[in-house]
Amino acid sequence: MFQTSELLEISKTVSKIKKKQMILLSLAGIATLIAFIYLLGGPEEALGLILLITPMTLTTMVLLELVNITLYGIAWWLILRAIRGKVNLKECVVAGYVSILGDMLVPTGITGEALWYLYATRRLKVKSGEAAVSIIVHRLIDSLLFTSIVLISWIRLSLLYHWRTHPLGQYVSLVVLASIFCFSCLYILLHVDLVSDHVENILTKISHKLSKYKMFSRIEVLRFFNDFQNAALLIRHNMLSTTLITLVLLTRWLSGISIPYVVFNSLGYKVSFWLTALAYPLYGLTLLLPGGIPAMIGILDVTMISIFLLLGIKKGVAIAVSFITRLVTIVTDLLFISIISAYMGISEFIK
Repeated sequence: MFQTSELLEISKTVSKIKKKQMILLSLAGIATLIAFIYLLGGPEEALGLILLITPMTLTTMVLLELVNITLYGIAWWLILRAIRGKVNLKECVVAGYVSILGDMLVPTGITGEALWYLYATRRLKVKSGEAAVSIIVHRLIDSLLFTSIVLISWIRLSLLYHWRTHPLGQYVSLVVLASIFCFSCLYILLHVDLVSDHVENILTKISHKLSKYKMFSRIEVLRFFNDFQNAALLIRHNMLSTTLITLVLLTRWLSGISIPYVVFNSLGYKVSFWLTALAYPLYGLTLLLPGGIPAMIGILDVTMISIFLLLGIKKGVAIAVSFITRLVTIVTDLLFISIISAYMGISEFIK
């Protein structure tokens, strides 16, 4: 059992946005979605399609989402195992849930990572440098898989439909740049030992300035960097773990992509799996925007509908698939993580 007192400081991070503000922001997001659908037209067709969804489809969607969020934490467990050896799988999976919950409740682009870091260092007693490396490597590999899926899907659809130009082409160009950036960051991080002397000199100067404000001492900063560097080396030299991490995160992405694909097929609207593989990661980028709206309600839905429309999906179908996908994933995440939190004794964290 977790002691909730150990997580009070983390709990304060989640509750910075008052409940009243969260409700108002959520209502604003819902109003935006309603206005968008009204201006777009086609709500009657969408409603009719939504009513066609069967219990079997909903069950399949829930299971796919549970696989999606659970593999998120399992991948982190594999990274920590490469660094520390024996690590508790259950606690790592729960840490992943905490990160997902943070991104849902307070989407700022870094909320999940910040809570994850605090959870790792305070609850799991992971060294700060090791925690930082493990989370950054997790996010970079996950991001590289995101960009790879988008690019492969784009190439496949371009060949299939003979696209020469497309409204999403500019976004795909940004994805290419993001892919290069993520790969460069991952390479530098895993080879940080090659520039360790320069980094230590820079950190020494920074720590000297910070010490004036009684923030961090030189010893603390260098200890962090030493743990950071050692953890990066252990990950770099453990190719088996890196391969397993990549496969786990790839499976996570495929399970998430399969959710709207299952809905399309349930409605009798046949689409290429590559189409959902292109759309699903792209609309998820909205979560990285510091909007502050819980689960980006309304905004993310509008983005998802828009991407489907740009890919040639009918209005009614695009609205129905987006609505069902978002409803099931949000409800599943909130209910499941709340139940797990209550069972593990960390319900105080999500208040």
